[in-house]
Amino acid sequence: MRRCVVIMVLALCVGRGWAQVTVYVAPGGSDTNSGTIDQPFKTVARGLTAVGTNGMVYLRGGVYAMGSSKLKMNAIGSAGSTIKLWAYPGEVPVLDCTGNSSDGLSIGGSYYHLRGLEVCKAGHNGINISGNYNVIENCSVHDNQNTGLHLTVSGSGVGPSNNLILNCDAYRNYDPPVGGDADGFSAKWTFGPNNVFRGCRAYNNSDDGWDLWMGTSSVLIDSCYAFRNGVDSWFSGSFDGNGNGFKLGGYYIATPHIVRNCIAFDNAGNGGKGFDENNNTGGQTLYNCTSFRNKGNNFSFGNTVVAGQNHIFKNCLSYAGGVSISSGVQGKNSWQGFTVSSADFLNLDTAGATAARNSDGSLPTSLFLRLAPGSSMIDAGVDVGLPYNGVAPDLGAFEAKVIAGIRGENIHPGSFTLAQNFPNPFNPNTAISYQLTDVSVVTLRVFDALGREVTTLVNEEQVPGEYRVEFDGNALVSGVYVATLQAGTRSQSIKMLFMK
Repeated sequence: MRRCVVIMVLALCVGRGWAQVTVYVAPGGSDTNSGTIDQPFKTVARGLTAVGTNGMVYLRGGVYAMGSSKLKMNAIGSAGSTIKLWAYPGEVPVLDCTGNSSDGLSIGGSYYHLRGLEVCKAGHNGINISGNYNVIENCSVHDNQNTGLHLTVSGSGVGPSNNLILNCDAYRNYDPPVGGDADGFSAKWTFGPNNVFRGCRAYNNSDDGWDLWMGTSSVLIDSCYAFRNGVDSWFSGSFDGNGNGFKLGGYYIATPHIVRNCIAFDNAGNGGKGFDENNNTGGQTLYNCTSFRNKGNNFSFGNTVVAGQNHIFKNCLSYAGGVSISSGVQGKNSWQGFTVSSADFLNLDTAGATAARNSDGSLPTSLFLRLAPGSSMIDAGVDVGLPYNGVAPDLGAFEAKVIAGIRGENIHPGSFTLAQNFPNPFNPNTAISYQLTDVSVVTLRVFDALGREVTTLVNEEQVPGEYRVEFDGNALVSGVYVATLQAGTRSQSIKMLFMK
């Protein structure tokens, strides 16, 4: 009998050790409260302390006066033990860093997941990431006195790696007095591999939309917008912002980056280029990118790359701006035998570019820069492994026959759906999207070709809505894998191809 009691106590202890802690924080709360939804804490720091390395901190809507010190997030979670700092559903917490002379949020730890937060008015970067395996989702960083969201090493080491910046906005970041250093997003100097920006917008920042200055590892920028950067919205008088859309490196550091499904327009400043190598001598890969009406060249890649690397441009579209490419592999771009005019587009009105995002955080639906029926650039591209409709890909960032989704990734409203992962084939990262119609206990698992479970990506109760999960295949061998979504009694599966 005594032995049974001991076993039961141990089981309870183990269960409690693995259980996720959930606490609530509200501007009108108190740090002496218990942290429940009815008795919330007051400060973000108190909420994070309460959950340790495995928990959920829900921030209620309202303005949080963050004070003069940066919020340091240095805990180390794990793939199965994440630290979530989320906006409470339907509410917007604003982390106001007025009076702070440094970064607003500093993430030196690993496996943090921030969602739905607004970070503003920091004296330096809004969010600074030097840790690994972090996800920043559906957040906005604005009116900070340096870059909105910045990745770089803190101290020695290879720097931040495997971070995903998903569906975030960075705007009106400005460093006085001349605005020369405040980008929307940046990954500069020393950082590690597998950092991804996806579905993000950078606009009206004093310097560049994206700046990868002297970056030491490859970055993937996927389905992002950069526009109106380098415009003096502050009437500073001595303004000196660069104003490039996507600045891919600099100072003759040979680092290859990948940019796909992105658009750049109306970037100005003293550079004002849409897509710019900025003296990066590594080979850059651009697939299905659209550049429109930038002050400088739409595409500016004039340097010779180092031996063994090549620029690769495929299915890209330039309108109302120049193209300067020194060398490399080019296939079916608009400047190769096409005559582009306003008649090729459904809409050239930029008014909707800053429209509210969709309920799942994805970019708003718009006709802007989508090809019009009859354009010679429809079905004129080459297959680069991205989804497309018709006999071949269209040129530019959008498929003409698809108004929503990313180049053909559509989820039918009102249905239980597991969409095909994107990209597919993938290496090493891919996104798996699904839609729920009922409150369900949801599991999303990945299996290898022999039916052995590789990992569990989701295992929790979820409410109706659209979800997107990142899958990192870094540890996999090449081959076919199966993702299976189970929600209550319903299930769906997809096949995914991993190619190293």
